[in-house]
Amino acid sequence: MSGHFQATRERVAAIDAPILVLQDTTEFTYKRSKFKGTNALKRRINPTRMPIEKKESFRWIENMRQSSELLGTPEKLIHVGDRENDIYEFFCAAQEIGTHFLVRTCVNRLAGEGKHTIADEIG
Repeated sequence: MSGHFQATRERVAAIDAPILVLQDTTEFTYKRSKFKGTNALKRRINPTRMPIEKKESFRWIENMRQSSELLGTPEKLIHVGDRENDIYEFFCAAQEIGTHFLVRTCVNRLAGEGKHTIADEIG
């Protein structure tokens, strides 16, 4: 895979324009027993009290960090994610790395100084 990674990095370096980095995951499970009791588990565990590193959604942050490091130009990258990627820690990590993102939000978040919502800015 290292040859593919190096070739991708070289192609990105040769382009003088923003680069879209699409983030998505797909998982195939042929044994449905994995999902047995999932709703009961969600009722017992409060996900807001769990550190981000222990959550499945941490993969979005790790993917952004790894791809930014691999491609070597975080300021040129725009990481694109779906509403599953709508997590505060992701936004903070992107700012820390110096990269950009576009995320389909799943809630109408506060914007600006917190006195209005994103929807208010749009229309």
